[in-house]
Amino acid sequence: MNTASSSASPVLRASHSLDGARVALIKCLSTNNRFYTLAPPGSGIVNAGTVEDVPHDLLLGIAYPCLEDGLNDFAVIRTAFETLELFPNDADTQEELWEIIQDARRTLTRRLMELLERLVARKAHFLGTDLGNFKVWALKLAANGVSRYDIDMAMKVNVFSSVAVADQAAGQNASPRYHYEFHNTETLARLAGLDGRDFLVALFSDVLDGVLEDENYASRYTFDKHIFQQFIALLFVTYAATDPVFYGTHRDDYGVSRERDMENTPLYRAVGNELRRLAGVPLPTMRVVGEPADEWEAIAMAEMAARETMGKRRAGATPIAPSVAHVQPEAAAEEPLLSPIAAICAVAQQLHKRGHHSDLARVILAEAAHLVQEMKLQGIVSPLAYNPAMTDLDSEEDRNTNRPEP
Repeated sequence: MNTASSSASPVLRASHSLDGARVALIKCLSTNNRFYTLAPPGSGIVNAGTVEDVPHDLLLGIAYPCLEDGLNDFAVIRTAFETLELFPNDADTQEELWEIIQDARRTLTRRLMELLERLVARKAHFLGTDLGNFKVWALKLAANGVSRYDIDMAMKVNVFSSVAVADQAAGQNASPRYHYEFHNTETLARLAGLDGRDFLVALFSDVLDGVLEDENYASRYTFDKHIFQQFIALLFVTYAATDPVFYGTHRDDYGVSRERDMENTPLYRAVGNELRRLAGVPLPTMRVVGEPADEWEAIAMAEMAARETMGKRRAGATPIAPSVAHVQPEAAAEEPLLSPIAAICAVAQQLHKRGHHSDLARVILAEAAHLVQEMKLQGIVSPLAYNPAMTDLDSEEDRNTNRPEP
C-alpha cells in the first residue's frame, strides 16, 4: 500500500515550492480527519494517502467530505443507543455497546479538537465559504430559528423533529422551530462583534463542549438534543455559506482514489484554486456565485445542482423542481435506509478491531460502501449523505503494526 507517513516518507512543508503541486486529500491516522493540501512532486504525499500526524505548518483545506466524515461517528453512537434499548437485561451486550459508544465518542472528540486547533492556528481554511455570511446566518439560526421539519428535510435526517416529539412527551417546551443554543455562557451580543473566522472558532468550540459533556450521553435523546443537533446545524450553516462547487455533488467528483486522476474534476479544480489563492500563488479568477435570495436558499441550490448533474433518477423520471428541492417528503426516507447499513458497518468494524473474522468484515464494509455509493449515483439518497461504510482498515492495521511495544 502506498502510504505517506510523517516518519516513513518525506513530508510536505509550507516552505516547499508549489511548482507542479497537485491537490491531495490526505487522512490523518491519529484523528481520522481528512484534509486537502497541495503536494509538490517528490513530497511523498499522494491523493487518498495517509499520514500518521498532519504537520502543523501544512496548509490545509476543508471541503467535502472533511466535515461529513464525522457523521459516521454519530451514526455509530446513535445506532448503539438504539440497540441498547433492545437488550435491557443483557449485561454483556450492554457493556459491549457502551464500549462502542465511548470509542466513537473518543474518535469524534479527536476529530473536533484537531479541526479546532488548526482553525485557531489559521492553518486550516474552509474552502469556498463566505465566513461573513456564515456568521450572519448562524446568528439568525440562534435568534430566529428555522422550522424543524425544514432543517430535517434539508439535511436528510430525522433529528430535530424527533427531539421535539421527545420534549413534548416529557412535558417540556417543544417549539416547532429549532434555535441554536450555546452550551456555555456566550451571548449573541458579544458573538455578533466577532469577525467571521473568530465566530466560526466560537461555534466549533461550542460543539466540542457538547461532545465533552458526560451528561449528554445518558441516552439517544440527550445525545441528539445536546450534540447531534448542534453538529447538523453547523453543517447546515456551512452549506448555506459555501459555493456549491465545494459540495462534491458532481458525478465526476465521486470515487476518490490513488488510481484515479482527480485533478480535473470540478471539486479538485475548485479546491486547487482556493489553496493556491491562500498560498499566494497567482491563479485565474474563479467563477463568482450569486448570493442566494435568502439564507437557506443555498441548501436548495445544492440539492438542485446535485439532481441536475446526476440526471434522471429513473428511466422516464423527471428532475425535482429547484424551488422545492429541499423540502421533498422523500428526504425523510434516507435515515431508515442508512441507519441499518450503519448498524451493520459498526458491527463489522468491531469484529475487525477485535481480530474476529477480519476478512469477512472487509467484505461487508466494501460491499456496504459500494451500495451507498450506488444509491447516491441513482439519486436514492442525497450526494451529501454520509457513507457509514467508509473506513480504511488497511491504514488502521498499518498503524497498529507499526506502534512500538509498551
